[in-house]
Amino acid sequence: MGRGRRIIEHFQSTLDYDNGGPVPNQLNDLYNFMLDSLTQSGLTHETDYIHRVVEQLEILLDGWRGARPSVLS
Repeated sequence: MGRGRRIIEHFQSTLDYDNGGPVPNQLNDLYNFMLDSLTQSGLTHETDYIHRVVEQLEILLDGWRGARPSVLS
């Protein structure tokens, strides 16, 4: 969980609040939700919290993969 937490915290640290419109705030809320879920998993030892984080990260990954071609062109 520590590695996952560090990855999410890194994502949070790269948010561009000056140029991203509302998206950075929305992503920050999502990342906070993920970090809270990891904390809850550590406290309760329930893996459902981890599964929620993985699901959200998979959705983000799909979005990044979809955006990549338009960014590179």
